[in-house]
Order: sequence, then structure tokens, then C-alpha cells
Amino acid sequence: MLFAGRYEVIGELGSGGMGQLLLARAPRGARVVIKTAHSREDDERLRDEARVGMRLIHPNIVETLDLLEHAGRPALVTAYVAGASLFDLRRRGPLPPGVVCRIGRQIAEALATLHEASDEHGTPLQMLHRDVTPGNVLLGYDGSARLIDLGIARSLETRAERTESGAVRGTLRYLAPELFSSGPHSVRSDLWSLGVVLFEGLVGREATRGPMAAAVGKIVSGKIMDLEPSEQFEKPVLRGIGQLLRMDPLARPARARDAAALFAMLEKQFASGNDISEQGRQAVIVAVGPEPDQRRETSQQAVQRAQEMFFAEARLQTTGLAGIADAVDANRTAPERPASALLLEEELVDPAETVPDRQLPAAMPPTEPLPRTQTPNDALREYARRLQELESRSGPKVTRALRP
Repeated sequence: MLFAGRYEVIGELGSGGMGQLLLARAPRGARVVIKTAHSREDDERLRDEARVGMRLIHPNIVETLDLLEHAGRPALVTAYVAGASLFDLRRRGPLPPGVVCRIGRQIAEALATLHEASDEHGTPLQMLHRDVTPGNVLLGYDGSARLIDLGIARSLETRAERTESGAVRGTLRYLAPELFSSGPHSVRSDLWSLGVVLFEGLVGREATRGPMAAAVGKIVSGKIMDLEPSEQFEKPVLRGIGQLLRMDPLARPARARDAAALFAMLEKQFASGNDISEQGRQAVIVAVGPEPDQRRETSQQAVQRAQEMFFAEARLQTTGLAGIADAVDANRTAPERPASALLLEEELVDPAETVPDRQLPAAMPPTEPLPRTQTPNDALREYARRLQELESRSGPKVTRALRP
């Protein structure tokens, strides 16, 4: 099926609050996303989204490619990003702190481009995103984050009828507290939303669980970053996110660029000896599997390795170093599991199941338990080194062991 005589529709990606999403192929073969509005009342909003998107060129903002007219109605074409949303990733558990900081830097840089955009005469357009949520942040297989969905972004060029005075647009659980007391959307309210998204990525759960009234109460009472008794996370990252989640808007960073600089510094702390981009890529594989166009016979090992890396880091974050060291020691005497119980292609283990609770296949050569180290990052690096060593020593045996 050809859409507007140019794009070959491959299938449906789903439906958003304002429109339907189609996966299609452009004339030269690249995959694209086509967005159409549910109703004619939303057609002008779709055109607004195109006007905003076409002014923004940034590696961490999904590119707007075209605005079509199909059957008398508009359709928006954007680049397709293969990966997972932070909503998908959050359901699999906590993200490594370095990945959270990298996402924070990249999305803050994207917001800075949006906030600072101007027209051809240099007049600031005063753009705001107003809907920074886990579903609107994608982490690609390349390990980079991208901001999507400018559907309710606003600027001086907006033509759709504005909401009535005092109305609030956006996803309620991610709105800044001042918006519940007739405060205006602002750069700082966008940064608050980013802070909530990053906190959820770090802890692997919603910040405001339960009924909507309880969620609003938690936001306006300043308890958005309350941790559960069993949770322990890297304090520098919590402090960085906390700067975006200050109750007083004036106490938050004044610009998205300032927030990007903050997370860039934090990212460097976790980059030493770690490939943060690779950690992000592995997290995507855990959440949604290998990239469809790159599934090979070895994808079983790729997914298994991703799970081992990802859940080892999750265990480190939630139980601390002693917890993983004790679990590894206990694993030495655990009964061996058959190879058929290991991960097979298209399968994902439960987030509660972590590496120390699983046995290596019998075909793999034995290895010594992980040594107790000084920091969680040291433990993860050592674990990654051991995995690479096993792969180099085992070679084809790994593939055979993974088959039932």
C-alpha cells in the first residue's frame, strides 16, 4: 500500500493521544514513521508539530522529514528510530547510572535546541516541549537517546487554537508542581519533567504510583524522589536529578543547557573504563530484543550477554556490592540448570532473575567467582571482562550450549 503515492506502508506502530502511527518505507528505502491525526480538530496541531520539528536539527531530536496532504488531511513524516522508549526500559528494571546520565545530557541538549530556536529573522520562538515523558524519549540501538513527539509543543508560530486560560497540557504524572497552582509552563517545568523521567529510569519504576490523586499529592508535597526501603543508588546521580526536581522553579537550572552541562560532568564520572553507549545498547536488547534487521544465529548470545550485563548492574544498584558478592559466593554451590533452561531466541527472563542466580551451560569452561571489589563499577567491569574471556575461550561451544 502506498501512502500519498510515495511511501510504502509496512505496518502499524500504534496509536498516540493525537494520532495513528504507521511504519513505512521512503522511495530510497529508508524506514520512516507517518503520523496522522485522529480527528479534524487535531489536524492543525499536526501541522504545528511539523512547523516546530522542521526548525529543529539536532542528533537527539527525531528528525521531521515531510508534511504531506493525504485525502485532504495532513500527515507528518519523521525518521524511524529502532530501539526502545524509556517506558519499555523502565519495565525491565533500573538502568545503569552512567546510561541515565548520558540520557540526561542528550535530552537536555535536545531541549536546549528547542528552547533556544529562533525564526529566520533571529526572533526567539519561545518553544517549550510540555510533554517530556518516558514514552517520548527513545534509546536507540546505537546507545543514543532521542526526544520525540512535539505534538503539544508551543511557540510563537503556533496556529492551533490555544487551550482556555488556566488549562494545563501534558501528562499529569510528569507535570511540575507549580502547574497545579496556575503557574505557567516554562523552561524549568520542562526540566522538572526530564528530572522525573531520569529518576524513573534510575530506580526502574514509576515515581508516583497509585491513583492520580495520590500522584498529585506526592508531586505537590515534594516527595517525588522518595526511595523505597530496599533501594540504594549512586548518590551523585540522585543529587543531579534532585536539582531538576526542586520545588521552587527558580532553584532549578535556568536553562536546559545548564542541565546538560551538569549531566555531562556526571557522565564522565561513570565513563572511566566503561562503554556507556554499549551499556545503553545492551539495555535496549534486554527490553525489546535484537534489532530486527540484524538477527543472526548468534543473536542468542547477544541477548544473553545483554541480560547478564544489564541485570548484574541492576543488582549492584539495588542491593549494593555486598549483595552481589554474597550472591556469587552462594551460586558456587547451587545446583546446575540444564542448558535448555537458558535464554532462547525471542525469550526474556523475568527482571527479578539476575545473573548470579543463573548457571552457565555445562559446555562452558568453569571460572572462579568474582572477587570482592571496592566499588560497584569495579565489579561490573570485572564481570564484563570475565564474560569476554569466556566468549574467547568457548567460541562455538556457547552456541551449541544455548540450543535446547
